[in-house]
Amino acid sequence: MNHLSADGRAVRFSANAVRVARLDEVCMLRVHSGRVWVTQEGLAEDFWLAAGDDMIALPGCLIVLEATRDSEVRMTPLSVAMLARRPSWSVQLAGMCRQWWRKPQRAGC
Repeated sequence: MNHLSADGRAVRFSANAVRVARLDEVCMLRVHSGRVWVTQEGLAEDFWLAAGDDMIALPGCLIVLEATRDSEVRMTPLSVAMLARRPSWSVQLAGMCRQWWRKPQRAGC
């Protein structure tokens, strides 16, 4: 298992490889190739992302990605300006935050 950083660089990993991260800020996870399963601490749903898909990753919570085939992903910190340019990201982030705040807080998240 390897760690994934939010430095905006593309990261390649092979089928069945697992990457983990605990982010310091809101980030955009984008899949450039392949397919990955994503789960994030504090959210009820898991996500399947394929090439071209993206999602918002919340800060402070553990996020785990597993590639179902050779994949390339990029984790990029989001600024307020970026969120303003993409209203759909703001809506996604607001929904995730509502879901997260409704849950009892656990240690580490």
